[in-house]
Amino acid sequence: MFGYSLSLLVLLFFRPEGQVYSYNLIPFSTILSYLSNEMNGLVSFYNLSANVGLFIPFGLYLLSREGKEPSAIKKFLYPLLSISGIEICQFLFRRGSLDVDDLILNMIGVYLGYVLYPLFTRVAVFRSGKVKG
Repeated sequence: MFGYSLSLLVLLFFRPEGQVYSYNLIPFSTILSYLSNEMNGLVSFYNLSANVGLFIPFGLYLLSREGKEPSAIKKFLYPLLSISGIEICQFLFRRGSLDVDDLILNMIGVYLGYVLYPLFTRVAVFRSGKVKG
């Protein structure tokens, strides 16, 4: 998970120069612009799927690292605070845009990880060395 997180941070913070830095604090405005075909369809698909898909492993990891089911508060606050921190850092260091829709999509990815966790425990061996299920 450390290697995955490091790779994701490189992807998020080491971007080409000359990008436009902005912020969006209006929920769903970027998502709706992607879905309304205002942009290239491939670009829209890539941005939406990457913002969701890249965060699925974090949901899987959070459930696998706890000895018991984490509380609903932990399942919400850990990813919310982490992703918010990433978004703010991207904006402050001018390495991306602060976008509430990225936060929403990333949280959906984490929650998909939670939903997919039972399936992954059937096909993957987690830290305990035992296959669950």
